Amino acid sequence: MSRSYTATFFVYFAGIVEFLGSLAFSCGIFLRLSSAGLALYLLIATFLGHHFSLGFIWANRGGGWEFPVLWCVIILSFTVIKPMLFTIDEYILKNFKLLKFLKKIIEF
Repeated sequence: MSRSYTATFFVYFAGIVEFLGSLAFSCGIFLRLSSAGLALYLLIATFLGHHFSLGFIWANRGGGWEFPVLWCVIILSFTVIKPMLFTIDEYILKNFKLLKFLKKIIEF
């Protein structure tokens, strides 16, 4: 019985992480933090989904690991490169006075 609660919790948790992370990523709010979180989530989901044991080719039955890892690298590039030009973070940093901890989170 506790196993079903655990599975239900993880389903809701995954849905919330995917929704809020993709919303923050697409809107450019806390972009570097959200991209790092989404990449970590994607790696964990790929590992727990046993894609690494299925082989390299994503066209295999059950899918391989190369497609999720490709998306992970693409998402992580936003963490490393710091694309601040067209983000809401940049607008907030330029036009508003922020508390120090919020500024550090945005500039991460």
